[in-house]
Parts: sequence; structure tokens; C-alpha cells
Amino acid sequence: MTTMKGTSLDLADVLKARLITIDAQRAEAFKRRNPFLPFVDITPGTKEELIAPDELAAIATHDIVVAAKECRGSIGNAHSIYHILQACIADNMHYLILEDDVTLHPELPEYLIANWAEISSLDFLALGTNTDAPITFEPMNGMRFSGMFLQPEDRHPSESRIVEILSSYPRSAITLFKVHKMFGTCAFMVSPSGARKLLDAAFPLDSTPIDVPLLPHRLLAISFDRKLNSVLEVLDAKICMPFLAISPNDTKSQR
Repeated sequence: MTTMKGTSLDLADVLKARLITIDAQRAEAFKRRNPFLPFVDITPGTKEELIAPDELAAIATHDIVVAAKECRGSIGNAHSIYHILQACIADNMHYLILEDDVTLHPELPEYLIANWAEISSLDFLALGTNTDAPITFEPMNGMRFSGMFLQPEDRHPSESRIVEILSSYPRSAITLFKVHKMFGTCAFMVSPSGARKLLDAAFPLDSTPIDVPLLPHRLLAISFDRKLNSVLEVLDAKICMPFLAISPNDTKSQR
């Protein structure tokens, strides 16, 4: 049970947490870093070469499957997310979807409980995003800001750096902002209605070009997080600032 003094809300009654991983040791490491989130179910990832052809067609068009070979694991990740979104709809519950290299803010459960009325009304909530890629959000209503993290130590932060950052601010410092463009699916929440919208708008991944501010060229949707940049506009989507989740998002963490 995860409750907070003064409220009877039990997160386990309204939220399912699903961890995507293909490695038992990485799953255990996730649990050691995030002991305050005990109600996490593990979703074994599927290697893309093992996905049946009929299933693969629902995940990505043939040209994207071919193009995605340069981005190892992206189709397998999209496959996992696709099925978790289906489960979210079937269960009619909010889902918190996590990748196994992420570290969460130690007050995450208390934050979710204290702000559940607002959070539960959203289609999509990003707890964080890749810190080596641009993001576009609204710090003021209707005014979009695009930016990137510039310091090398922040683009791919070490585990100690992540812990230092997340422990430097309380949950009361976190605000939600409308998000338009972002990369990374290390930690995000969807409602059943949001899951339906994502399934309809994001799958199958296709070759429609994607424009992202601050990038010099259009992108091909070879991964779910790339495709997300073309569908956030149709969602009631927000992001936490400061982040409630940070990933190193480097080659080592993705192995």
C-alpha cells in the first residue's frame, strides 16, 4: 500500500506500474535504485527478430522496420509499449511505463497521490525526457519554448549525478507544463483514453517525416519516442519540471 497522511488514496488501486526490460539483473538494479515503488510489474521485452510478422505489421511499416536496423532495439521497445497500451485500455487503469535504466524521484509516490486529481485527468504525463535531445514545452500558456541541456555531464548524467539532481528539490517544487516535443520514454504515465489516442496516432510507425525545433533535418519514425513528436499535439500531454525521472540514456544503460 502506498498512501499519504491525510488521504485514503492507495496508488495500487488506481495505477499500474510496468517495467520494460529484457534482463533480470537490470530489473533488480532498477528495484535497488527505486525501492519506494514496490508495486511494479515486469514486462519482459521481446527481441525484434523474434516478433511474428503479423504482429510486426501492427508495430511498424516494412520500410521503417528496415530503416530501424540502425537503431538496435527500437522496434522491440515499440512492441512492448504497444502491448502495454493495450493492457492499459483493457484494465481501464492508468499505467506508469518505465524503462530499466531510469532513476525516479524519491518522493514520486507522494507526489502522485497529492496531485492525482490533476494527473489523472491527463492523457499523457512525462516524468522526464532524454537530456541529450531538444524539448519544446509551454512555460507560459500558449508560449512555446524549445531548448537543450548543454553541459556534457547533464546530457548523459552518471548515476551519482542523477541522484544528486533528484535529491536537490522536493516534490513541492515540481510543476506540470504542456509538452509539444520530447524524446525518451524512460518514465511516462498514460490514462486509458490517452492509450487509445496513442495506439491510433502512433502505430504503426511509418515514414511520415517529423519536424522538431532545433534539429537541422526532419526525422524518420524508427522508434516510438521519435513518433511521439508527431502525436503529442493530439494529446492532453504534460511534462514535470523539474523532472521526476532521469535516465543516463547512454550506450551502457541501453545494453
